[in-house]
Amino acid sequence: MIRIKTAMAISAACLLAACDANLEQMEADKFASFGLSDSERAVAEALIEGYKKEMGMPVLRSRDYGRAACYAKSVVMSSRHNDVHIAYLRDYSNIDADYYRWFANKGYSEQDAWKISERVLKGYADCSMGALIKKRMAK
Repeated sequence: MIRIKTAMAISAACLLAACDANLEQMEADKFASFGLSDSERAVAEALIEGYKKEMGMPVLRSRDYGRAACYAKSVVMSSRHNDVHIAYLRDYSNIDADYYRWFANKGYSEQDAWKISERVLKGYADCSMGALIKKRMAK
């Protein structure tokens, strides 16, 4: 009986590892199809990580990847703000509760946090489902 349980546990672990590898490959394929630069891809991956945390789901819809790619291409941060921008995107749903304090703890002024916020919000608006549908219909 112990051998069966051990075999089942090992099989389950292998299956989960294979699914995780397939998920990583699927995400890599999706991002490759958008033609993102390395820095844009880092932003898109961070936003996808944030989406997953907010939604509590390991797999997202294709449109979420499209929105993340759109956002990554449309939002340009200065090199000084790039690292904190990516860190923010990875956990935005938790950070938003205390946005300015989080940035202050990272050494950013309230004015810098506001500038980043304006760019983030514009990127979200430019890549909302409504905005993407309008872009597609205009073609």
